[in-house]
Order: sequence, then structure tokens, then C-alpha cells
Amino acid sequence: MDSKATECKLFPRPILTASTSYPREGNPVTLTCKIHLPPQKSDVQLRFCFFRESQSLKSGCSSSPELQIPTVWSKDSGSYWCEAQMTIYNITKRSPRFQIRVQRVPISDVRLETHPMGRWVMEGDKLVLVCSVAKGTGDITFFWYRGVLGLNLEAKTLRSLTAELEITSARERDADQYYCAADNGYGPGLSGLVNVTVRRPVSRPVLTLRAREQAVAGDVLELHCEALRGSPPILYRFYFENVTLGNRSAPSGGGASFNLSLTAEHSGNYSCEADNGRRAQRSEVVPLQVTVPVGDRSNHLTPGVTEGLLGSLGLVIVILSFCFWIKRKIAPTMSILASGTSPHKGCAKSAEKEHSPTDAHPHLFNLQEEDQLGIHSVNVGCGDEVYSLVYHIQQEQKPPAAPISMQAELFLHPVLIASSLQPTEGGPVTLTCKTWLPPQKSHVQLQVRFFRDSQALGSGWSSSPKFQISAVRPEDSGFYWCEASTVSHRIRKQSFQFKIHVQRIPIFNVNLETQTPGGEVIEGGKLLLLCSVAEGTGNITFFWYRANIETNLGRKTRGSLSAELEIPVVKESDSGEYYCEADNGYGPTRSKVVDILVRIPVSRPGFILRTSEAQLVAGDVVELHCEALRGSPPILYRFYFENVTLGNRSAPSGGGASFNLSLTAEHSGNYSCEADNGLGAQQSEVVTLSVSGPVSRPILILETPRAQAVVGDVMELHCEVLRGSTPILYQFYRGDVILGTSTAPFGGRASFNLSLTAEHSGNYSCEADNGLGAQHSPRVSLKVTVPVSRPVLTFGGSEAGAVEGDVVELHCEALRGSPPILYQFYYENVTLGNSSALAEGGVSFQLSLTVEHSGNYSCEADNGLGPQRSESKTLSVTGGLAALPYILTAAMLSDRQGYIPHPPPQLLHCSQVRYDEPVVIYAKMKKAPPDNLAEQTSRRGSAQEDATGNYENI
Repeated sequence: MDSKATECKLFPRPILTASTSYPREGNPVTLTCKIHLPPQKSDVQLRFCFFRESQSLKSGCSSSPELQIPTVWSKDSGSYWCEAQMTIYNITKRSPRFQIRVQRVPISDVRLETHPMGRWVMEGDKLVLVCSVAKGTGDITFFWYRGVLGLNLEAKTLRSLTAELEITSARERDADQYYCAADNGYGPGLSGLVNVTVRRPVSRPVLTLRAREQAVAGDVLELHCEALRGSPPILYRFYFENVTLGNRSAPSGGGASFNLSLTAEHSGNYSCEADNGRRAQRSEVVPLQVTVPVGDRSNHLTPGVTEGLLGSLGLVIVILSFCFWIKRKIAPTMSILASGTSPHKGCAKSAEKEHSPTDAHPHLFNLQEEDQLGIHSVNVGCGDEVYSLVYHIQQEQKPPAAPISMQAELFLHPVLIASSLQPTEGGPVTLTCKTWLPPQKSHVQLQVRFFRDSQALGSGWSSSPKFQISAVRPEDSGFYWCEASTVSHRIRKQSFQFKIHVQRIPIFNVNLETQTPGGEVIEGGKLLLLCSVAEGTGNITFFWYRANIETNLGRKTRGSLSAELEIPVVKESDSGEYYCEADNGYGPTRSKVVDILVRIPVSRPGFILRTSEAQLVAGDVVELHCEALRGSPPILYRFYFENVTLGNRSAPSGGGASFNLSLTAEHSGNYSCEADNGLGAQQSEVVTLSVSGPVSRPILILETPRAQAVVGDVMELHCEVLRGSTPILYQFYRGDVILGTSTAPFGGRASFNLSLTAEHSGNYSCEADNGLGAQHSPRVSLKVTVPVSRPVLTFGGSEAGAVEGDVVELHCEALRGSPPILYQFYYENVTLGNSSALAEGGVSFQLSLTVEHSGNYSCEADNGLGPQRSESKTLSVTGGLAALPYILTAAMLSDRQGYIPHPPPQLLHCSQVRYDEPVVIYAKMKKAPPDNLAEQTSRRGSAQEDATGNYENI
């Protein structure tokens, strides 16, 4: 067998395997160069090399049959193979090629977000548009677009799932709709539209006081505040001496006004403030002087001021009256006491003089104290008249016939104070009823109660001078006053009334949102429309509308800043623009329009293989077309071969998509497609495709039980192609003669067994054919070795008997056996010599006989497949002169004239063949000339003159 056959026997061809033939980009792959060594060769040391196409994957070969590629990318796709090297024999074997296709993970779920959040930015601030994807591998190119027409702003290619586009200083013209796209080679994925609003900060507002030239108490003053620059809505606040008077909203920009009914207290400094969410701006201060007419000055005093003035005036009058009364009354009394006169007499005299209408009754002059009321009174009794001196300010009606009563003041009229006269709706208000007790009466317990108009507040009388209204409403506006009383309620006093006007905050910054970002909702799902306001008090009525139709979808009144409208099951027809309004009595304020897109999940796609030929052959191009008849765009279509991704295509406007594939024989199998618009992928039915491809050139391997093929062995012939559609018909040849055929219905290799004979040496090959063209393998030479048969030993001359001195020729020959054959000759099993026959036929061995050579002779033949011994033959050697008078035993006969100089000159030593001891005879001999010319010529051509020949006695 030649070197190739030897190579096959040392170790088989390696096979390259991979942890996966369709790895995902960015993942590791392990290559293994597998080889199966025979048990007797398990200790053979091999080295392994790995290649992609024609490029080595490592700096050299190594003893490890594995190669780890930590991260694969699309560029790593290709044909891989490995080599196994046995350096000791300088043998290299290469594996079949193995295709690896690196799969790139397509882009999915593209989103665009803004920083700052809220989709609006102040003019001059930085706007960052962040484009991100949920999945995707490899280099991703991000695109940013502006407007519905898609003005391309910039593109960036990064190996990242996010990228940012920065607008360093936003301008009002940058307000628009934005979206982004991302692409990693499978078609771009688009984000939803994002509305970006650029808001301009408000400029410093201008406050204008609109009134007549000289403001007079009672006039209505209009305060008009306007910022000439700034994005709406704008909230205006009005201040008097830095105290808030109220606020107004300008939803569409422009100015706002606030009306104020003037009193004398409204003289002072006014200002206003404009705010649209960035930074409030305060106007310059505008002073106002309110004039009070002389004749009607009291009518223009506020209740609080009037109350304060009357309280102070009353206190002064009481003090003066008390001092005057003490001077008049105490002095006479003290003089009476000093003179020792009885009070009865004085009173009696006085009574007599004054003709008191009441009967005279004896009275004692006494000083009594009513502890319960804490009132000190001095009763002067004179007849039936009692004068009670009590200090107070409260006006009391007395019957005309009653005695004159003067009461000393126990406590002053209470004063009602509120934490705010113009509270904001929903805010708290604290009412305080203040009274003043003299120091000597500080222990007197008083009770108070509060009123709005004529209605008592709370549970009635209370020892606390304060009353808390936790949250005021517009209906809480009115005139408030309080009443103070002693515990026994014998003395009650009321405060002056003053008006509290509850301010309602207008609606500001109405916003409509959905439960899903971007305003997208899936058909059949629930849609929540959330309408909210940034500011506003009281009961707010919310309205929901659909633009262009102006249909009122719903209405809700809430005491909160937000309300929801639910559409339980949305349909495709619900797509459109929506907005909401909010109103708390100052007129409705509208939100911006929100686009609602009702997205439809894709239906199960139809999958079609479009070809121009009924029978597909390797090299043809097939079109794979996938289409979902229903579903909102964009739709991403993925194409699969045996559940492995071939590629994908995007349909931005809906419809179907196609993928072209150049066929090879390996593309026979099952195909399918998948449609996905982000609302759930749908898989098509499987379509089977059969690709007919011509076979590649086959490889023939001859396997024998041993290294050298021997007659009688069974040889296995393996024929295999690496490519080609099935079924494949294999034919096996020796020379041009067909040995047999075998079919591989499903591909792979075929085998044929042959029992070897001597005639089977020669060239072998195989042929593979699948109907698209036969391919012939290279020829492999085989030599079948025939073991030698049992050799035959023969003696030259007469075999009946030999005489001492004869030269006998031993001839050994094996009739069968592949040369070279080594022959060995034996005498009584002792080796006489050997000789090799390089071709067919035997060999001879000559032996000069002596009497000792009588015995058994044999020979042996061996061509490496086991020696064979001939049968033994007996040879008998006899002695005496009968047969030959003289036998020369000299060792040299070199004299060309026939004379032998030694031993001694002119003598030859000869032996007479006898049965007894030989006798030496000396004689002079010369060589006789040849009998004929032919023999003479033959002897001249000999390399060495033969010592044998004819001699004659001289």
C-alpha cells in the first residue's frame, strides 16, 4: 500500500465542530478539532491549527484541540476548518469546512426621551435628545429627525444601546416634533413622535393702574399686569405692600387684570409678578394715593379701622366719666361718713326734697361683691331708690320708672381679628375674638362665640377666644363678628362686623396625559385620559373632547386637581387628537392637543417562496416574502431557516417584506417568517424547500485490518462527498472496472467491502452522482501481498548419491508468494546460507561436499507474512577413486599457463578418493585448453577465472 493508505491508517481525518453554528453577535464560540485515534495509536501526540477561510486564527498550532473565541461579530462569519499534525511522521490532515454564520440581534423597542423631562425646555437651556433601544448588537447607528417630514439632524454610530444628541442652547424655533431611528444592519427601527416645547421666560412685567386721575375711596381700581415676552400660560400675581391681593391666569399669553374697590387704607405701593414656570419677574412699584371726601370720610373707613377708633374713643369717654363721677359721688359720701350722719337721714332728706315716687324703705349703706360675675357695685339705698354704679360701655335700655343705674365697665367690647380678610379658597382661616380685662379682674372667666352673618359658627359658646376654619370655600364669604359674655351670660358684648372675601384661584396649566408614554394604546385595551391642573381651587369641572369632532366625551366635577376619563375598549377608529378643559368658575382653560394612536397587533403572516424554476438548484435565487394582512406599522419581519435567523426586513408603512437568498445544497429544509410590531410577534406556517445541488468531488478511503493488505483480508472502501443534494449514488472502481454500487438516500458516505486476492492489487477510485453531474475521486493505489507457499528443495545432479569432492547445487523455490522472498538453506537445521529473490523463481546454493555433508537438508521461504519450511531431503556423500582419480584441493589456480607455483613448485596436492585414509600424490599438471571457441570466449568475459576446469598430467 502507498503512503496515502499508510496515512489513513495512522489517524483518520479530523472533524471540526463548534459550540453553535449560528452564534449571536457578542457571544463566545468554542471550536473543537475532533479526531478518533485507534486504540493502538492512542499515545500519538498531535498538534492542532484552526483557520477561518485562509487565515490562521492563532499565532501557531497547539496541542489543545479546542479554540475559544471570546466574542464573535458579524465579520467573523465564514468557513472554518482545522488541521491535525503528527510531527514525528510529518503528516498533516485537514478537516472538512464548517460554516459559521454570526447572527446579529435586531433592533427592538426604539425610544426617544428628552432631558429635562416633561418634553419642554426653557429658551437658552440645554436640550438633550436620548435615543435608546431595548435590544440590539453590534455597531448601532442612531439617527435623529425633526418634524413629520423627517429633517435629519445628526447620525452617530456606537457600540452602545443609547446615544445622545445635545442642543446646547434651545431656541423658540426648536419647538417641534422629534423622533429617532436605530439601525444595526437589519433595517431601521423608529421611535414614536415626541413633542418638544421651547418656552420663553417671561420678561419683567409692566403694572398699570387704571383709575381716574385722583383715586377716591369707593372707586374701583383696575390693576393691569402684562409681560411683553414669555410663553403662555402666564400666572400674574398682584401685591399691595408685598401682600398678595390675588392672581389671574393668561392661558394664551398677554396681560391680566385685577379689580379692587378702594378704601382709604388702599393708599400705598402696588406691584405685580409674572410667572410661567421658569423664574418669576416682579414689576416696578407703582404708588397710589386714595383720597377720602371730607363729608363722607366716616363712610369710607373699613370696619377694622372704625372699630379701632370707636374702641379707643369709648375707652377715653369711660375713663373721663368715671373720674368725673368719682369726684362728684365719693366726696359727699366721705363727708357724710366723716360727720357721723346716718345714711338714712341724708337719703331721707334728699328724698323729701326730690319727692321720690317710690316708697321710702330703710336701707343700709353697704359694699357688696358678686363674686360669680366679678362685678363690683356700690348700692346707695335711700327709701325705695337704689343707685347701682357699674362701669361699662354697652348701651342698656332702662324702664323710665326704674332707679338710675350706673354700672362700672367690666370688660371692653371684643374685637374680631382674622388671619386673612381675603383668604385663598381651600386655605385655613383663624378667627380671634380679643377682649381686655382690667388687671384687678384678670381672673374673670369669659366665653365667646362666633358668627357669620346671623349664623353661629361651631358648637356655640367656648372658653377659647379662637375659632379655626380649616378650609374655606367661596360660600364662606360674608360678614363675621363675635360675642363675649360672662359665664352667667348676664353681660354680653358684640364686636363690630367685618367682611371676609374668599378668593378662588383660577385654573392654571391644564395638561392631558395618557397611561402610556407617547399616547399609544393597543386595540382592545383600556385608555385612560388624565386631565390635571397645576393650580386651581374649589370644585373643578373637567371636560374631555376629541379634536375636529368637538364631541364631548365626558364631564366630571371634582374637588381635586385631576380627574380621569376611561375608555374601556379602544378601537382603531379611536385614533386621533384629544384635549381637555378645566373650569372652576373663571371660565374653561384648555390643554394642549395629545395625539392618540391606537395600534393594532399583527395578524399571523402569510409566507411565500417565490422562484422562477419548479426545480431549485444550487445557485438559484429564491425570494422569501412575508406579509401580515393586519397590523399597525412599522412591522419588522424576521426570516428563519430551521429556526435560525436568516435576516430581517422592516416595513415602515405596513404591507409585506421580502428577503432574497442565494441557494446552496445546504439550504434544503424548513423555512418560516415572523411579523412583529412591538405588540406581540406572530409566526407563519412552515414551508419546506428542497434544493438540488451537484455533488462535490468525492473522497475515497481504503480501510484494511492491518497496515499491509494481504490476500484473504476484507477491505472496506468508503466514498463520501461534502456537498450535494440527496439521494447520491456511489460507484466503486478498480481501474476502470466497476466493483459495485451503493446509495446514500439522506447523504453521507457509502461503503463497499471486498475480499482481497492477489489479483486485487491496482488503482481504486469511486464516483458520486445525484443526477446533476457525476464526480470522480482521486485514485488510490493498493498492493495486495501474497504469503509464500511451502517451498520445494531440490539437489542439482544425481540425488541418488554424491561423492566426496562433488559440488552440489541446492535449489529452493516457493511456487506462490509476493517478492521479495528471503530463502535460507539448512543442514541438519543449521543454517548454511541465505539468498533473496527479488522476482519470481527460486534461488540456489552450491556446496562442495565432504563425507561429513551426508545428512538431512531443508530450506525456508519468507516474504514478511510468515516463513514456510520445505520438506527435509537426505543426501549421502561417499569416498574413493572409482568415481574420480584425483580431486584437486588447491586453493589457488592463478597461473594462466596452467602451472601452479605453490606448494612446492611444479606440484599440486591432490587427494585420492578412497574409503581409507587419503594418500598425497604429487604430479606436474597443466590446464587443458577449452574444447571449443564459445567456451573460451565465455571464460574470458568472467570477472574472475573459474578454478574448476580440465587439467592434464604433464
